[in-house]
Amino acid sequence: MKYLMIIAALAGLYFVGCAKEAFESSCYSFDIRQCQTDGFASEVPESDPVNQREKKMEAWLEDAGYKVEEIKLLVNFHAAVCEACDVCPQGDRYFIRVKDSDDNPDAEELRLLNFEATPCGDAF
Repeated sequence: MKYLMIIAALAGLYFVGCAKEAFESSCYSFDIRQCQTDGFASEVPESDPVNQREKKMEAWLEDAGYKVEEIKLLVNFHAAVCEACDVCPQGDRYFIRVKDSDDNPDAEELRLLNFEATPCGDAF
């Protein structure tokens, strides 16, 4: 009985920790604009390998004020896209997990295309 109580207590602490962690970060996704018109275009070249693009995007987002915990670039996320510059995605999509903070910038200020909250399990 004593061991059962210890196991139950440890399990409870584990689940409380998981629940707390879930509220300490949030996940988002956004697209890259056609014609390289994003604010990060010169710093995150599409010609770089995926892992370098992820690192450079993480640095750009952190310079902008986000506390990035995780980042993933899915190449060819969109099967079909329109071709209008500045309003259409080029196909790739970033998924980011950021630490929740009142200091996080407004996505509209950064002009991130299709910036939206995303369930954290979708890409990570």
